[in-house]
Amino acid sequence: MKKLILGLSAAALLCGCASEKKYNRELDSFLDQPVGKVEAKFGKPSAAKIIDDSSRVITYTKVDQSYVPSEYYIYGNTFVPGQEVVYSPFTGDYDFYPFEQSFGYTVEYVCQTSFLVEDGIVRAWRWKGNNCVAY
Repeated sequence: MKKLILGLSAAALLCGCASEKKYNRELDSFLDQPVGKVEAKFGKPSAAKIIDDSSRVITYTKVDQSYVPSEYYIYGNTFVPGQEVVYSPFTGDYDFYPFEQSFGYTVEYVCQTSFLVEDGIVRAWRWKGNNCVAY
């Protein structure tokens, strides 16, 4: 019974994970379909390039940023006029501006997906980026 529950849990976790392979399958589902299906899913394109009277490329760009704060801070110990004096728990003393500088960083996630549309029908797709995944 434990093995069955463990197996079902593992299968549920694997099915629920986002992956590029699932994104590829999702994009494949738009091939030979009217461009309206792409627009219904993704909305208005970020950009479009007209190739000729019957062909164009539409592009969707998604950018997300996340700030990852550091657990470390540099504590200042000089007086700056106009700033309040606060207690600095790590030094056990009063400090003039405890959060002078942090060492966090920003992570950027990008996905750019393009579709080749000929006579209103999706004929090909292409994506690039580090966050092109589907569930």
